[in-house]
Amino acid sequence: MKQQTIAKNVVAWFKIAEFVSRGEKERALAVYRLLAHTIDDQAFVQQLEADILLAFHDEAAFEHYAKAAMLYVDTSKYAEAAAIYEHLIMLEPTTQEQLRVLVELLNIMPTVEQGQKAKTRMTETTLHYLRSRMEKNEFEKVSWMLQELDGIAGSHHALSIMHQELVTAWLKISNPPTDPLRVHVRKTIDYYFGVKQQKSLPTFLMTLKMLHSMLYQDACFYMQEVDLSSR
Repeated sequence: MKQQTIAKNVVAWFKIAEFVSRGEKERALAVYRLLAHTIDDQAFVQQLEADILLAFHDEAAFEHYAKAAMLYVDTSKYAEAAAIYEHLIMLEPTTQEQLRVLVELLNIMPTVEQGQKAKTRMTETTLHYLRSRMEKNEFEKVSWMLQELDGIAGSHHALSIMHQELVTAWLKISNPPTDPLRVHVRKTIDYYFGVKQQKSLPTFLMTLKMLHSMLYQDACFYMQEVDLSSR
């Protein structure tokens, strides 16, 4: 009986591949649904459906990949969750809801050693993604995601430094928006004060002074406030 089940599953896999290659989405999904009943790993079931949907350029693939990653975390399969996170980044999320899913995945990684290793890997992937967005001048998207990440990443060095990188890059375009930039200038100052590295601030301030005098003045006033409150 077990061999018969395995044989049927092998046939089902080939059928799915065949229907995908022929562009027959509904037939591929129909076979997948039958196959799913024989698979105990629900995270893998979600991942498989996502793979099929992605083959047909269906945006619903993102949601199923996210569900798979969450289920992998629930079953302590942190490396698998991190791998899916990296895949989601490669899909280049375009909506705030998709970005929020990525932030949530980072947030739920536990503090156990393997969870922290996965989170570090995911953070590095996030940095690469954010820098690639900045190269395309998608500064507002980077700004939003950085502020969301602040809520869960605390004073993580690499993510905190991204505020400074964003400010420097954003200021190089014509007529950069002052208000969102002010947020990231202050985040940068908060970080350096938080890690007791105020001596690293002059270089950042000189960049501000050269590129945006108003933000430079605001930064100086803000530093005085932070310095007084920390005494």
